[in-house]
Amino acid sequence: LSISRDEYPDKPMVLRGIRSQTAPSQQYQPVLMMSKSYTVHWNGPAPRETVLSLINFDQGDWALLGFCYPNETVFQITSDIYNKQNNGFDGIEDYGPVSSISDLEKRQQERKYFFDKSAG
Repeated sequence: LSISRDEYPDKPMVLRGIRSQTAPSQQYQPVLMMSKSYTVHWNGPAPRETVLSLINFDQGDWALLGFCYPNETVFQITSDIYNKQNNGFDGIEDYGPVSSISDLEKRQQERKYFFDKSAG
């Protein structure tokens, strides 16, 4: 996959997964700057499931991530917190859709997402 900071779209970082190419899933470990926006492009079909593990964030930190998916995609976006002490998940919540990126930006503290069907 490639990931580019939106202020430098013509300078993407190309990532190779850390698992073998024949593995049923892949894992990537990019390092992102806080308070920036990024776009992720797949080098093949978009995966059916994507898991993001965000670490070393402080309260109030943010990063805006855009993932390219076919425009007919139907989403279910869920967040949780992995609790290492009991090897379980806490705070499982579904995200709800909003109708525009500006609506998403206004509701930063809510579990929301925006999908631009015209752009994918």
